[in-house]
Amino acid sequence: MDFFLPFAVPKSQSMLSYHQKVIAIGSCFAQEIGGLLEKHKFNVMVNPHGILFNSKSIIRALNDYMNTTEYHSNDLLQENNLWHSLHHHGRFSKASKQLGIEGINKEISEAHRFLKNADWLLVTLGTSWAFRHIHTNEIIANCHKIPQLQFEKEILNSTKQTIDWQEVIEKLRIFNPKIKLLFTVSPVRYIRDGLVENNLSKSHLLTTVHSIVANNESCFYFPAYELVVDVLRDYRFFKEDLVHPNEQAVNFVWEHFINAYLNPKEFPIFKEIDAFLKFDYHKPLNEADANFHREKREMMHSKILALLKAHHSSSTKE
Repeated sequence: MDFFLPFAVPKSQSMLSYHQKVIAIGSCFAQEIGGLLEKHKFNVMVNPHGILFNSKSIIRALNDYMNTTEYHSNDLLQENNLWHSLHHHGRFSKASKQLGIEGINKEISEAHRFLKNADWLLVTLGTSWAFRHIHTNEIIANCHKIPQLQFEKEILNSTKQTIDWQEVIEKLRIFNPKIKLLFTVSPVRYIRDGLVENNLSKSHLLTTVHSIVANNESCFYFPAYELVVDVLRDYRFFKEDLVHPNEQAVNFVWEHFINAYLNPKEFPIFKEIDAFLKFDYHKPLNEADANFHREKREMMHSKILALLKAHHSSSTKE
């Protein structure tokens, strides 16, 4: 008896390696996968603008990195005793306007350098619904609990999203000719929009992504959305809010991602690091166990550092 629909994610012709640089950008699902790459010692930068959900905001962020856009005090607005950027996540909101600007510009500068030399750009699109700030007439990334009357909600259709993505992909090719883009669509349901509206939103995203991939050799699609929504397809794989995939679901997607995209030559190092993470997850039961745990942890960590160093040296020679 089968409990899952058979679904095999094909092996990619373009593989991910430890010596490569990866930048992950987009929704909270990009944060999850980017965080796992980081834990497994890949050279990765995750969401320099913070979590972003719609295409317009992600594309704006990429243009900010390529152009080293500098934000100024008039780019922030104050609400609830904090200064916010409508184009950034709340982690950039500060009580001091100057601190907010400094944090934003520092992150953009670092992202510019990283993106310039990155091998992979992982993009997770969350929703086609977006909010337009009435005063500036701009699509924004975050409302920061500012009164709803200051915004208008609209849907970004697939045709416009595809055109916008094609434009930024062409800029990226000039900025960094070697970069490859891997698109995913977030399996998170945005129930605040409504279930029907969420499905409409996802349909625009899927149409957009498949159009991009069909017309660009440097662009790929990884079916994170299908793995959660169509293969797992059960509320036990979601958190208590019933919309965000839980740890089991994220790990399920992660395993498929690694099997499809990790260069087979990297599996020995990957497995060593994965074993270390699983070992480190377990907490010692008593003092004797704690001493053993500490000694083994140090030994495993030293082995991993040596493997990564040797691997980096051999990759540089190649």
